[in-house]
Amino acid sequence: MTVASTPSMQAAPPLGTVRAARDTVSVAKSRAVPIAALVLVLAVAAGLRLTGLDREGYWGDEYAQTQLYGLSLHHTCYFAAVRHAFGPPDFIIGWLAHRSSPTVWMCRLPSAIWGVVAIAACFCLGRRLFSWREGAVAAALLTLCPLHLLISQEARPYSICLAFMLVTLVLLLRAFERPTWRRVALFGVVAFTTVMTRSFTPAVLLLVIGVVMTVTLLRTRRHKYRDVAATPIDPSREEVGLKRIWIATLAAGLLAMPAVAFMYITCYAGDGVNSKLGLNNYGIDPRYMPKVARYAGSAATTLLENYGPIVAMLACAGVAFTFAKWRKLTSDRRIVLAVMLLVGPAVIAIYAVVGGTHLYYSRYCFYLMPICAIFAATALVSIMKTLSSRLSLSRPVGRAALCLGIVTLFAYPAALSAGFKETRHRRDWRGCAAQLGELVTPDDV
Repeated sequence: MTVASTPSMQAAPPLGTVRAARDTVSVAKSRAVPIAALVLVLAVAAGLRLTGLDREGYWGDEYAQTQLYGLSLHHTCYFAAVRHAFGPPDFIIGWLAHRSSPTVWMCRLPSAIWGVVAIAACFCLGRRLFSWREGAVAAALLTLCPLHLLISQEARPYSICLAFMLVTLVLLLRAFERPTWRRVALFGVVAFTTVMTRSFTPAVLLLVIGVVMTVTLLRTRRHKYRDVAATPIDPSREEVGLKRIWIATLAAGLLAMPAVAFMYITCYAGDGVNSKLGLNNYGIDPRYMPKVARYAGSAATTLLENYGPIVAMLACAGVAFTFAKWRKLTSDRRIVLAVMLLVGPAVIAIYAVVGGTHLYYSRYCFYLMPICAIFAATALVSIMKTLSSRLSLSRPVGRAALCLGIVTLFAYPAALSAGFKETRHRRDWRGCAAQLGELVTPDDV
């Protein structure tokens, strides 16, 4: 006699199958949440940067750059180097955009796109250095940064320069993870292209990478991997990776050095725009330390104006937290974090030597914005983890404290960005277009 099986009589699935299904769901959620956070941040960033691109006309530097787009591509790149000390990448893209549609919106569109790319690279850098939470918070802070919003809505090379600088750091971490020649070569090519976008600041970044790599390589060979217990990387593999990346950095620097020297010599000693405007005062200045102090004060003021005191204090706390767990970090993260901490002082110190009496404008501090955002995100996530362990988020008090902290963090830069969208507070130099035309329009083509 056959008895029909009922649901209660059917065998339960094995325990291992249930656990595997739960693991699969948890892995899918862990992958979906960072992607959703990145997509949300990039959507907001794109909306802020694409809105109102042509609200105002060109200002002086934009006019000087876009005037070159009417020439042939060869002459555009040539006069960009000899008259503005800029490399060809941004001018090639701008020339193509101008050829497709010679409007203000189209000429500024590449900068807006590169601004979104920089935010994505900031997310990837924070995720590789710490976790996706730090990357998401840093990308959100950079999205609301008024200075980054400004350079992302100008037909100038600052936006592409910052994007390539962040991508260079991301590729440096990828090369450390698996130091194959393909990854190392990709890092070298992108590093060289970064220097060509805007010669001075990326050249200092490449110099800092080379110095940090050299010191690390010498220290590794001298101490015979004394601290290898703190890093899960194989010693021989680590040394091979260091050597390969050091070679790529040296090659990129040697290839970029003649171009950088040519651009600065011809721009500031020849018939460049800065020379005609009387700004060719580059050279050694004996008043070195006062200039360093003044430039450092300008950089600190720029950070406070763009992020506010809360984020600035969080950035300082993030640096302190990073030093506190320095020994627990892997060697690749130490190198990239050391580069991020040293590039700001290096730019200020070198600029004080070669800059003469030239002013250190606030827009020259654009490279500090993502660095400050990443360290502020590090402190914020650490503080939130501590609070969440003491304040249960299931209670109203815990949820209210979390929401209050997030609103307080993003309120100041969001308010600044909203005000920036309404009033740009930028000088409109269209009234002196005739005077600028005599300076920036090549007459010997």
